[in-house]
Amino acid sequence: MDNGFDKSKHLCLEKNIELLFSEGKRVTCFPFRAVYRQREEGEGVKMMFVAQKKNFRHAVDRNRWKRMMREAYRVRQGILEGMDLDIAIMVIDNKMAGGSYVGQKMEELLGIIYSKTHLC
Repeated sequence: MDNGFDKSKHLCLEKNIELLFSEGKRVTCFPFRAVYRQREEGEGVKMMFVAQKKNFRHAVDRNRWKRMMREAYRVRQGILEGMDLDIAIMVIDNKMAGGSYVGQKMEELLGIIYSKTHLC
């Protein structure tokens, strides 16, 4: 399994992002909220990470959160292997956290998404 998070795994198209937020299902696992939507095409999982300016005034803090989320997902992306999903993960906490905490919560969130999509 490729452990990278290259451009082909990023959720970029505005049309797909609009569909995700209008038709997607929501899951919360503090400090994250995820919106996910199953796709028909066989492109794999496409991700988007969001740290809102409302919660983090300084760009350096928003970028740090997004960097930690990307790394936590990159290491644990095998949980969702073989699925076709669009996912946006947002930070809902307004405090900084350590990398191990972020990784643990990311694993919990991906597990919830996996269980909800396999029940359908």
